[in-house]
Formats: sequence, C-alpha cells, structure tokens
Amino acid sequence: MTTSPNKPLLKGEGICRRFGEKVVLDEVNLSVNRGKVVSLLGQSGSGKTTLFNILAGLDVPDAGTVHLLDEDVTGEPGHVAYMLQKDLLLRHLKIIDNVSLPLRLSGKSKDEARAAADGYFKEFGLEGTQYSYPGALSGGMAQRAAFLRTFLFSKDLVLLDEPFSRLDAITKASMQDWYLAIKDKYALTTILITHDIDEALRMSDVIHVLSPKKKSIAYTYEVPEGDRKEFELSRDYLDAKKAIQEAIMA
Repeated sequence: MTTSPNKPLLKGEGICRRFGEKVVLDEVNLSVNRGKVVSLLGQSGSGKTTLFNILAGLDVPDAGTVHLLDEDVTGEPGHVAYMLQKDLLLRHLKIIDNVSLPLRLSGKSKDEARAAADGYFKEFGLEGTQYSYPGALSGGMAQRAAFLRTFLFSKDLVLLDEPFSRLDAITKASMQDWYLAIKDKYALTTILITHDIDEALRMSDVIHVLSPKKKSIAYTYEVPEGDRKEFELSRDYLDAKKAIQEAIMA
C-alpha cells in the first residue's frame, strides 16, 4: 500500500453514532497520515471506544464514512489491526502459533506461518520464546508477542486500546520506546487510546480530546516536531499537558 506523504492513510468524515436515544458521536472528523501516531483522550463515556470500533469496521456509524486511502471501508472489518489492553494470547498455544494466527487465517499452512513469523522474533525482543507457552512470559514479553501478532495482521495501520496500561512504570516506558522504534522502522501508522496524558505527549504526533458533552473532538494538539526528550523537559510540555487536562475536564 502506497500513498503520498500528504494524503491521509485513514480518514473518518461526519461520523455519527447513537445507541437508542443516546448520542455518542456527532459529526466526528478525523484523519491520520502515514507513519504518524494519533492519540484519542477523553473521559469515560466520551466515545473513544465507539470511534475505534467504527474506524476498525467493527461497528457501523449512523452517518459518515471511513476511507482507507480512496477506498470506502465503512463497516468493513479486516483493513486494520486492533489490539486491546489485554494480550489475549491463547494459553494452550505456543507463542509462535499465537503470533502467527493472522497468517494462518490468511491461508498459510502452519509451517509457512511459523517460518514467516519466526523472522521477527529477534527484532521484537522475543527470541527464544517461540516454543514457550504464554504463562511463561512476563507482562512486557506477553505484550510484545501481542504486538507482533497485531503487526503480522496489518503492517500499515494499527489501533491500540491502552496497550501499556497493565504494565508497571519502568516496563511501560521501555515498551513505549520500543514501540516507537518499531513504528519508525516500518512506517507504522497508529491510533492510540490512552487515559495517560504523559503517554500521549510522549508517543503522539497529534492528540485529539473527545468530549462527552460535545459528542465530538473538542480539542486538538499537534506535538512539536524535533527532539522529543527536549520537548518533555520544556515549558511547552507543561503548558500542553495543562491544556489537554483542561480540555478533558471541560
């Protein structure tokens, strides 16, 4: 899949969703450029997961469209990889069979899928775990395995729903750095749900705050380009964090 740098890889336009009389999303517009990380923040009930499900094709909006490049994929699952908070590894399968499931589902034999997946184990920090079972892995290692499975489903666009929230602070920071390195190497495009403002500022290029009152995006912050570590130590970082927090609480 190829696209110009200025053309969004994924675009949602005029997305509306209600459940009975309750309006959850109203005229949401969102675009994500290739290789970027876009984060969604907001209070519980602001529609983050509903929007995620619509972008992934797991739910159909009452109005609006989702386009992957020039293709209308509204309500069509399978065009993006979706990873939840839990690793959801199947406990009765070895790690190599867990991560190669997307390849099996695409029609590859067990041996073909294993061979293709095995080439990524070292790069994903999983070397030596191929024939272990999930119960033998640490939390961070299990998340790496889940990331690899997600990556093998789609090397273009991934949706991550609080993937680091179950990790301790040290493992969490390490996993964030690791994911950004993988993202840069493979030009992965990422949409991230998080409740952690620091995580969003650390990982994102663009941050959107969804409002349960507005039923749409109430605030957008574009993280400055340049040295991210330097930004984290700057006054601009503190100002951005305050503005995002105020937008969430408004």
